Amino acid sequence: MNCPLCNGSCKTLGQLKIFGKYPADFLRCDGCGFIQAHDPHWLNEAYATAITSTDIGPVWRADYLGRITKALIHAFENPAGTFLDYGAGYGIFVRKMRDFGYDFRWLDKYSENLFAKGFEAELPPKTKYDLVTAFEVFEHLPDPARQIAEIFEFSSEVFFTTDLVPQNPPALDEWIYYGAEHGQHIAFYTEKSLHLVAQKAGLHFHTNGVNLHFFSRKKINPFIYRLVIRKKVGALFDLFHERPGLLGSDFMAGRERTLNAQRKNPPGPLP
Repeated sequence: MNCPLCNGSCKTLGQLKIFGKYPADFLRCDGCGFIQAHDPHWLNEAYATAITSTDIGPVWRADYLGRITKALIHAFENPAGTFLDYGAGYGIFVRKMRDFGYDFRWLDKYSENLFAKGFEAELPPKTKYDLVTAFEVFEHLPDPARQIAEIFEFSSEVFFTTDLVPQNPPALDEWIYYGAEHGQHIAFYTEKSLHLVAQKAGLHFHTNGVNLHFFSRKKINPFIYRLVIRKKVGALFDLFHERPGLLGSDFMAGRERTLNAQRKNPPGPLP
């Protein structure tokens, strides 16, 4: 089997039991180091619930990444633009960013939108977004070359998180990011593999070397990028780049949608 990202040859890295019952082979590319689960037939079972029981971090991520994203937008993008959170889960991050004053939209193929109703992305996309965020998404992709290309259809500016495979890949039973207990993580990237993705798309790849990455048309000094995505720098942007929040206007828009729906379908006579 060849690597979906660089077409290099793959060898078996080892076998891991998913859910403690499905033996799964994991393959590693000799060229770029990308690791993937072979034939992840368990995915329907894995996505019986969109958010796994062990993922207790959505609220924390929305706060932590919200401030970093705010800094990145002001440093490299147009704060008055329109943005998309791809793989947005329950919509906590979208709601957080709209509360900060940024026009974010929601998109997720598996999860219910609980906190950003009325701000779903249009499909297919009619215009490009200024930036796409995709937090803890890339490791879920069964066909990463095609699916990353789909993300680029929304924007060539993509700020995302995924834990990079260390230079010496850890044993399958030693790295919790393989996620055998929930079965949703099936693709694992090296820095080299993501550089190749960017190169094929004609983009630049910026990273902190661990988990915060940025595909962009812009060539950014690595020191500047790493500085901007530090949480403390994000806090400074809170002081100097505060925008009017959208909570009030979003509430009124949601109320008007509800009233319009009620006008179109008035209740029947009381019994």
